[in-house]
Amino acid sequence: MTDFPTEFLVGDWRIEADRNLLIGPKGEQIRLPPKTIDVLRLLVHRKGQVVGREDILRYVWQSGGGDDSLNNAISSLRIAFGDNRKNSQYIETVPKRGYRLAAPVQLVSME
Repeated sequence: MTDFPTEFLVGDWRIEADRNLLIGPKGEQIRLPPKTIDVLRLLVHRKGQVVGREDILRYVWQSGGGDDSLNNAISSLRIAFGDNRKNSQYIETVPKRGYRLAAPVQLVSME
């Protein structure tokens, strides 16, 4: 995932992937496990596109990890963003296909 973004905005949230950190609009900070951040980075990399569960598992858990790991990562991201599955503003579930990042994304300049 070296070519994936490390600092970006998702909606009102700033993500510093190298630090596994989400910084909210009011300055709140939430640390998430590296694999959970990697799921978010993949969704950001493919913003607007549906990313299949198998693709996420292959890219993030290359040597193993299953549906429970992915479900936990998506759930953790939704909790951190204050999002929910039924009325998603951040991570949309596309039944029988995968997930799509619903929030606007802006890459942060590294300058």
